[in-house]
Amino acid sequence: MNPVLLSGSAHLPLASAIAQEVGLTVGRSLIERFQDRELHVEVLDEVQGRGWYVIQSLSSGPPQPAMGGGWALPVPWRAGDE
Repeated sequence: MNPVLLSGSAHLPLASAIAQEVGLTVGRSLIERFQDRELHVEVLDEVQGRGWYVIQSLSSGPPQPAMGGGWALPVPWRAGDE
């Protein structure tokens, strides 16, 4: 099985560029930011038994959605049915 490349919220274009360069796709995830700036991250693709990498810069990134907002990182790839 191919490794999975996952992106944090700071720089999805960077993760996409790295994935393209190494011949992978960016896995799907759901990221929610709480009012106290804590995050809830749910990986939506199957990663058990696979290698995986997380791309997350140390910058604060672009402005985040308001409290209660969440977003899915869209990619046209799915590891398998759950």
